[in-house]
Amino acid sequence: MSFSYNDHRPRGLKAVLTAVAATGLIASGLVAPAAAETEGGSSCEFRDFAVSAQQTQGLPGQYQLAYSKSNDALWVTGSSGRPPIMTSTLAKVDPKTMKIQNTISMDVVEHTARGADAPTGYNLAGAYGVGVDDANNTVWTTNTRVNAVTAYDQTTMKKVFSTLDLPQEQQEALRIDHPREIQAAGGKVFVGVQGAVLVFDGSSHELLKRIEISDPNGRATSVMNFALDEQGQRGYFPIFGAEQMKVVDLQSLELLDGINLHRPNSDTDLIPSDVAFDQSLNELYVSSQGSEGQNAGVAVYDKTTGEFKKWIDLGTRGLSIDADEDKDLVYATDLDGTVKDKGVYIIDAKDDRISKTVAKNSASNGLGVNDVLSTPHGVFFVDKGGAYSDVEVPFTLNYQTGKFQTSNQEVKGVTNTAPEGQTPVWTPVDPTPIKADTLTKFTVQESGTVSGKKVTEEVEPSEVKTVAAAQDATATVTGATVIPQNQTVKVSGKGWTVTDGSFGSTIAVKYDRNAVSVNGSTEIAYVDADAQGNWTAELPFPTTANSNIKEGDWAPGTEHTISFLPGSAKEGDRGRGANLKVTIAEGGKTTCEAPDATSVTPTDVPFQGYGTFVDSKTGVTPEPTPAPTDEPTPAPTDEPTPAPTDEPTPAPTDEPTPAPTGEPTAEPTEQPTAEPTAEPTAEPTGEPTEQPSEQPGSGDHGSQPGAGGQGGQDQGGSSAQGGSTSGQSGSSTGQSGSLASTGASGVAWTAGIGAAVLIIGGAIVALRRRSAQS
Repeated sequence: MSFSYNDHRPRGLKAVLTAVAATGLIASGLVAPAAAETEGGSSCEFRDFAVSAQQTQGLPGQYQLAYSKSNDALWVTGSSGRPPIMTSTLAKVDPKTMKIQNTISMDVVEHTARGADAPTGYNLAGAYGVGVDDANNTVWTTNTRVNAVTAYDQTTMKKVFSTLDLPQEQQEALRIDHPREIQAAGGKVFVGVQGAVLVFDGSSHELLKRIEISDPNGRATSVMNFALDEQGQRGYFPIFGAEQMKVVDLQSLELLDGINLHRPNSDTDLIPSDVAFDQSLNELYVSSQGSEGQNAGVAVYDKTTGEFKKWIDLGTRGLSIDADEDKDLVYATDLDGTVKDKGVYIIDAKDDRISKTVAKNSASNGLGVNDVLSTPHGVFFVDKGGAYSDVEVPFTLNYQTGKFQTSNQEVKGVTNTAPEGQTPVWTPVDPTPIKADTLTKFTVQESGTVSGKKVTEEVEPSEVKTVAAAQDATATVTGATVIPQNQTVKVSGKGWTVTDGSFGSTIAVKYDRNAVSVNGSTEIAYVDADAQGNWTAELPFPTTANSNIKEGDWAPGTEHTISFLPGSAKEGDRGRGANLKVTIAEGGKTTCEAPDATSVTPTDVPFQGYGTFVDSKTGVTPEPTPAPTDEPTPAPTDEPTPAPTDEPTPAPTDEPTPAPTGEPTAEPTEQPTAEPTAEPTAEPTGEPTEQPSEQPGSGDHGSQPGAGGQGGQDQGGSSAQGGSTSGQSGSSTGQSGSLASTGASGVAWTAGIGAAVLIIGGAIVALRRRSAQS
């Protein structure tokens, strides 16, 4: 049996395909069924984007990002490895160049190794979450491992507040349990902790309110990454381990009705992790980590009603998310470090599809991307991949002395080397190399459109009937008599042989008795029966695109006749025919499949160093701004510029330049580095619980309910808050203890002919993290 559509050739010269099985389906492919328009007649086009990405060496143990609008500065936190934390900092980065300008010293606190009954050394109050309060020119961090928060002046980088410096009873009253995310809005600072959202006054640093947070069963649960909508005066707070997002009124600080979250797979945990919003589209986006690739994606909700709209599946381990309202784009991170080409997903929020992905550093071998942030200079993300080995940093602590040192190794605590039952002997563990993670920046520009693929859902035809040829009852045609619009018409036949029965017939197919032509011919197709007279075929559905019919001629509800005519089509055959009457039904829904997302690989940017290490106890002295004067700006004159002359320039002489008669240049005075103090930063608070984690790299912002996870510690160490000694090394090794110096650097004299003009100008351009949320 063979089958072909018409090919515009005269009868007797047409070619047919030869079949090897009577039940096989054979089509020439010359005429394909027309694709239906998508609902509403919309075209199958999508926005396309040009993406450019760069990557460079970042901090060890990167966690979060924040952006200051008023200072045009990017802030990045890093805390390396598991407790005790020996390497940590808050870095100030130029968002235009990706250069780290400053790294800031973290508070030093005593550390008690597991099994010890007294402090055995020192570690850092590592920085994890970070948020900017431009209203008060401060940048805040969460010190997750020691259950504290700290604020620094953005200009001087001096510490202005830390809960570690409060009396012990005040620390206990605050109940800062495993703080994670921190953000500011309207002069208030919001901190997500286990079982609550704490709200501080950004100016006085006083606690304004503790908003209790619990799951639907009334159990205290961790607050994950959140979003603050100052325009709408709403705060959105996903919570760990629950299919719910809490909503807070930012003025009254009262809990409002929450939003129930969508869980695609009811057999797998959801683990909502972050939220962002787009005001212009009135949408909320909630990222979820899921489990083993299930429930890992981004859910879209109506911002007004909280109604679920769409699920965007990532299939890996979604974590942080941010929105770019100007471009209507959403950026979602992938914490799965094994999928190299997917670091950040670029989602077109206009149609909720993944348009592009930006790859992780190919040298990464740890976790994926922890945080993403949209700024006026581009989109930044930080990973936990440890792509850079043996990195020398100035913010590593000496465990035994509690002083900072420049090193490419860290000693993470001590271990008891005494035999069991004897007096402990605390011996430093072996040093481990310091690894740094990757800081990546990319820009996105709309570059036109890209075509998708229209796909029509198949609808099962119905009411199958068999009809016989009028002149030969042994020749039959079987097919559905109710045919979905715009779908292929499937039919089969039996008993179609030539007069002597020696071979199969060739059957011509016509629609509505020659009234319909497809591709210019009323012979819709030719079908060759096999030797037994059996055949099957798929016939094209006529449309305005492939035939002469008009709009509505073959619409649902219309009736038509399909005729099957052998005879003159093959020599030796006899004239006969069968008619199959059909009714058109509603066809399947036509959708538009988006093109596959393409991945962008970042190019490498040379590392520019870790900048100036700043002692947060003293900060740096900002450059003074010259006071304005009453002297008027000299008015321009009409005096012409002297014409050039032919007089030669006097030749230089050997006479020495006269010495200046004014005061000599001030000699720079080297300010001594602040000596470490034995005074504790705060009263001891006891050991915070450090529960071991089964998640990979539980020091991450991943499925552990808090920044850095609350997991166990390396080398048997455990962290205590109290009795801190914050200082820096005066060692001569490398940059050990080299903090930012302060004071004048000298005065320079300049002489010359004419007026000397000192021009000082400055511009402050800025935006903060999640500008729409600030």
